[in-house]
Amino acid sequence: MAAMSMASGLLVLPVLIVMALYLRLPISNIAALAVTCAATWVTYFHHWTSPTGVSVTAAITQHPLGVFEYVMLYLGAPLFYSFPSWPSIAWIFGAVTITGVAIGVWRAVGTDERPRAIALLATALFLVGNALITASGRYSLGLDSAMVSRYTTAGLLAIACTVLFLWLNASKGSVRTPIENCIALLAVLIFIGQPLALRSAHVEVYRKQIGGLALRSHVYDSTYTSGLFEAQALRSIVPRAQAAGLSIFAPDSVDYPPLPDHVDSSAKCDGQIDEVMPTKTAGVFAARGWAVDPDTHKYVQSVLLATADGRVLGEALTGQSRNDLRQHTGIHNEYGGWVGFFQSPPDRQVVALGVLSNGRYCALTDARAVFTRTPLD
Repeated sequence: MAAMSMASGLLVLPVLIVMALYLRLPISNIAALAVTCAATWVTYFHHWTSPTGVSVTAAITQHPLGVFEYVMLYLGAPLFYSFPSWPSIAWIFGAVTITGVAIGVWRAVGTDERPRAIALLATALFLVGNALITASGRYSLGLDSAMVSRYTTAGLLAIACTVLFLWLNASKGSVRTPIENCIALLAVLIFIGQPLALRSAHVEVYRKQIGGLALRSHVYDSTYTSGLFEAQALRSIVPRAQAAGLSIFAPDSVDYPPLPDHVDSSAKCDGQIDEVMPTKTAGVFAARGWAVDPDTHKYVQSVLLATADGRVLGEALTGQSRNDLRQHTGIHNEYGGWVGFFQSPPDRQVVALGVLSNGRYCALTDARAVFTRTPLD
């Protein structure tokens, strides 16, 4: 079923075929696997398009060393989160994993004795292949994409299968002892990063929310989109996703509901537009500020940016860390700042309205002047 949604699922059946050949299973079983594999691959690649607009083999043939480095980082990602200030440790950890898998393969095919727990080695090989497939498809998105948190499961499973396979097939106690020491060391190194699970994910979630809001406004500045992908890759992917109405660009997106055309409010809320900045997209500006709901004395969740007569130009989301606001509001919540994007207003003035419950709004005190200047690259 994995092949119906993920390219890595295509590797499962080829690995099973190799494993069946190695175990010398009946030819009928191998033939059944081969037919199923062929059908799965044909179905998957029917009307298939690359998410980055680049062929599957382009990265491997044009940037082989870059793809190799991507594979190393992908497999070593678990240690990156234990030592984020030392990213090269991920490369080292990935190299250790590859070396262990290579030793396991030699143990399986280079000796007369059939090893135990061959399924562990097959799983490790699958995960290495999965890293290669991911690298071929996502290398153009940058090496940083190899170390996103969702990939750490594959790296952990690969090293676990590898060391267990080598330990189970170590013929002498003198060989098992170094492997056991390696297992203990890896466990300690990985444990160091586990306190991250107790930290609030707010900052990372908010970065992604602002990144999505920026893309919906055709803003690709890395200041706002670095929580997603590199700007160059986004410029390739986003227009196609927007044209197809996918993900955050869907008309019925629950993450970014459609904005009203016009708003008006006589109610006032405490807050202000602190800054208006140009973006690298012509005619689109960024703004930041804060706003407090007068009824609940809490920060509003979102803000609409509009002209003086209420025509909506854009939207802002609350969640930016602003320790300076506590002295103004008395609210013990550091994430009270908002960041948003809006189209250039005709009169060079923009106002902000906090979004309240039940379709109500409250206007911030003053308008803010918008100056047209070209941002530095």
